[in-house]
Amino acid sequence: MEYKCRKKILKQQKGELKVTVFDLLKQNQAISRTVTEAYVEDTQSRVLQQYFMITFTYKLKNFGAAKTNNRNNNNSRPKF
Repeated sequence: MEYKCRKKILKQQKGELKVTVFDLLKQNQAISRTVTEAYVEDTQSRVLQQYFMITFTYKLKNFGAAKTNNRNNNNSRPKF
């Protein structure tokens, strides 16, 4: 079982901070039992226990886009 909590941050909601908790109720035991007519098998394996993960995401929308010049409204090419 996992639980997520998200929060938008920074200007124009471009950043997101997310906290995820895995095995919140500490029920991940990794124990199984197989029963057949011939035998009973108990298996125990190693698994990750409860842990937390913090993720930061930033939207790079329009990253590196040229800024428009509002003073030059005619369709001429920019002069360098």
